[in-house]
Amino acid sequence: MKISYNWLLDYLTVKPTAQEVADILTSVGLEVESLEKYESLKGGLQGLVVGHVLELKKHPDADRLRVAKTDVGNDTILQIVCGAANIEAGQKVVVAMHGTHLYPISGEPFIIKKSKIRGVESQGMICAEDEIGLSTHHDGIIVLDASLVPGTPLTEVYAVYTDYTLEVNITPNRGDAMSHIGMARDIACWFAIHKKQPDTFRLPSYSFNAISLNANYSVEIENKEACKRYSGIFLSEVSVSDSPEWLQNRLKVVGLKPINNIVDATNYILYEYGQPLHAFDADRINGHKIFVKNLPHGTQFITLDNKELKLQEEDLMICDTHGGMCIAGIYGGLNSGVTSDTKNIFLESAWFHPVSIRKTAVHHQLRTDAAMRFEKQVNLDNTTEVLKRAATLIAEISGGNISDSIVDVGQTKVESKTITLRYEKLNELSGFTIDRKTANTILQQLGFELITETTQASTWATPGYKNDCSIEVDLIEEVIRILGYDHIPLTTALHASLAYTNEYSQREQFQRRLQQIISGLGFTEVQNNSIFSAQLSEQLVPQKKEEIVRLLSYSNMGLDSLRIDMLMPLLHTVRMNHNRRELDLRLFEIGKVYSKGNNQYSEQAKLSLLLTGSYEPEHWRSKNINVDLFQLKGFVQALLQKLGITNYAISEIENIACDYALQWGRKNHILGYTGIISSDWLDKFDVKHPVFYTELDIAALQLASDIPVKFTEPPKYPAVRRDLALLLPVKVAYSEIEKLAYKNGGTILREMNLFDVYRDKKMGNDIKSYAVSFTFMDDNKTMVDAEIDEKMQQLMTLFEKELNATIRK
Repeated sequence: MKISYNWLLDYLTVKPTAQEVADILTSVGLEVESLEKYESLKGGLQGLVVGHVLELKKHPDADRLRVAKTDVGNDTILQIVCGAANIEAGQKVVVAMHGTHLYPISGEPFIIKKSKIRGVESQGMICAEDEIGLSTHHDGIIVLDASLVPGTPLTEVYAVYTDYTLEVNITPNRGDAMSHIGMARDIACWFAIHKKQPDTFRLPSYSFNAISLNANYSVEIENKEACKRYSGIFLSEVSVSDSPEWLQNRLKVVGLKPINNIVDATNYILYEYGQPLHAFDADRINGHKIFVKNLPHGTQFITLDNKELKLQEEDLMICDTHGGMCIAGIYGGLNSGVTSDTKNIFLESAWFHPVSIRKTAVHHQLRTDAAMRFEKQVNLDNTTEVLKRAATLIAEISGGNISDSIVDVGQTKVESKTITLRYEKLNELSGFTIDRKTANTILQQLGFELITETTQASTWATPGYKNDCSIEVDLIEEVIRILGYDHIPLTTALHASLAYTNEYSQREQFQRRLQQIISGLGFTEVQNNSIFSAQLSEQLVPQKKEEIVRLLSYSNMGLDSLRIDMLMPLLHTVRMNHNRRELDLRLFEIGKVYSKGNNQYSEQAKLSLLLTGSYEPEHWRSKNINVDLFQLKGFVQALLQKLGITNYAISEIENIACDYALQWGRKNHILGYTGIISSDWLDKFDVKHPVFYTELDIAALQLASDIPVKFTEPPKYPAVRRDLALLLPVKVAYSEIEKLAYKNGGTILREMNLFDVYRDKKMGNDIKSYAVSFTFMDDNKTMVDAEIDEKMQQLMTLFEKELNATIRK
């Protein structure tokens, strides 16, 4: 939520700086994410002065340019080349001198520098309105009042409003903080405790002047659960026009676009009190009667921005005798809103149920400021007070008259919750001793009413705006956050108890083991959202369309289902990193994928690894080598080795996401796959570089793993290596050679390695050459050449017979 620093000070008798305000709010639990200076004219017109055109001559080398000798004050005459058609000698103009930063309406900011234009020196710039941010006009230069003195700063000619915008992160329980008054109340409480300055908070003052008007409007609440209170007031003879400049500035600082004085006034009160309001054109309320009710499912409704919606049966509506005028607490309708022709208005202030508002807002994807406040729950006690304040403001800026007849239907008062605070419990949970008087002062400053007190405890009545406070620990939280979590003292003694039972389940322990191994291999862990786009999933994996688990309620069309695989969100991550020139990625993620079938939902835990970019950082001493499938395969093999998984099989498979893919299996269980992501998939995610990917099933890995450490004595006898060159049909995979060799090589064949692959047209298009090394070792003796040669001859015979290989001499 954005708030205005100047606006906030209206409710305080103290004047902390903007940075102090940011620090105080953060310390009391309202984290300020950013603090930015606001200027109604970007740059604040700094460096711009009034100039007097003394003399005007034609440019010697350009028909449309002229050279103006311009007095800019302090006995300084500048020569400026100008191409404006309306420039004349004697005019007072706006001059940007050397070094001035200009912020035009369109285009990038730039700095004025001395330069030569077609051979003539220009020492500044005579400006048009769009060039300094005043408006979009570029018909000619600005001609100022002739009485202005040359050298006068332009800030004395045009008023520049300056302020600070604070972006505050509001937690879901803090509905009371969704306003300037709510935040000012916390700041005032902080000053009372930390600066010993009580009574620094003040509510806005106004004079409610109402008269008797013929305003016969009635309200009937049909759904009393979704709307507990509805208040309204009639104003006549309003004049709809632009808001005064002060009001427009206030709204702009918090990111709102001014519309007209009526709508702007309701938005102002929304940000002042946190109470949403809605203004109806009173003359368009048919029957002068308002109904708060639900309409039949499928009823069509046109919003004020001319969008047609089909209502749900549970959508609460504000209706007249002809039908829906407004989606309650969320969005106005096309045929009942305030227009330039409006003369009379009916102003609404109500309490709508948070759950009802959230369901409707999410379903129709209407995340308005009003809806966000109703979702966090507004103060039911305050609807008429806010209504009077809003009516007074509207009357002041529109010239309208206020009816003295306020409509107020439903529950007009909330019974205060009473909560007992035990001081011993306060000290126990906070971890240090808090003075009883200090705790009481905090609660009173925040608006809690003291009912009874003893030396051991006190009982408090909660104010209507503190909806998040219902039990004792809520009061304790209020006390501690105002004191400041950073003020909790650190003790020198450390107390801990050691648990001798497993803290994590076997599954959690296994996943932690995976994280440790993969991190050790140099991968960086990422965590993506489990919610993904159903449309994109359908496009890429159409055969799984019926398996997609779709959300019943969502606020973003791109996040409307649970992910069906780990790859798609990871490719989003790759794109984001590539867009920021982070090209060398070695990522892994542990998460779940979801599916449905036969009216059953299932979830599977997956491990994904992804490589793209260069294998090593760029360096002058080493050649840049890009990652490939075999490097990723090697990482997977290292992982399986660390997990104690042996005797696994690798086979080629078809995979819709890959141009080429390998499947990992063991004892009829599929562990996962490794592949080269297809260009079609990469294009969908706007990824420009090759991506290599592995996805493994964690349950299958855990079932196959043999985690206990096994010790093997270092060999006493030397190993012997033999190399073999094979001519093979192209379709024969190295894994077939490996499988055949290990099956028949006996216990003495310890290791194999493919160290060269060669193809040449002279050998034929269907032939390839593999160079393979074989390492032999006997644990009981030193091997002699004869037995190694015998074993190699057996293997060569097998390769020739089973794989149609030719042994190269």
